[in-house]
Amino acid sequence: MKKTAFVIASVIAAVAVISGSAFAASDSRRPAYASSSAPNHDGFVLSADASVGSLLEKFHFGAGIHAEAPIYMDGHRFLFGAKTGFYFGPSDPTSWVIPFLATGTYELKSSGNFKPYFGAGIGVSIAHAEGTSTNFAFQVDPGIGFGEGGKYYIELPLGTMAKNFFILPSIGVHF
Repeated sequence: MKKTAFVIASVIAAVAVISGSAFAASDSRRPAYASSSAPNHDGFVLSADASVGSLLEKFHFGAGIHAEAPIYMDGHRFLFGAKTGFYFGPSDPTSWVIPFLATGTYELKSSGNFKPYFGAGIGVSIAHAEGTSTNFAFQVDPGIGFGEGGKYYIELPLGTMAKNFFILPSIGVHF
């Protein structure tokens, strides 16, 4: 377990350093369309969401948090950072999953009130069902921001976590 915690902490630290370095070196010119899917588009973006769906072949619900830094390249906006959460399955036997993912998101060009985006994450998950295990985790994350400046969002994350396919529709807010 100590080795797993060390690996997770190392991945999160590396993502934070890489994201911070890339943000510091990014182009400070902002394209006119990049009003951002997050209100604080010049610094780190912190988001929280609630999810309900299928994980470990059972009903699960939970909450997630994301921390990402924007980078502008050739007039396009990308976000790089990390994501974690806690997802609980109340059925017998009870289960839970905690993912630790390095993430990347591309925001599609949009001039309206809706801000579509596509993201992906890769990392590890700690899962408990009939024993605790650490496994590879991967997700794709299509979503759409809405509201003033894209403050709120709806996503449909799906992928593999805890050796199982998952789909956890989410609704969230950017701070």
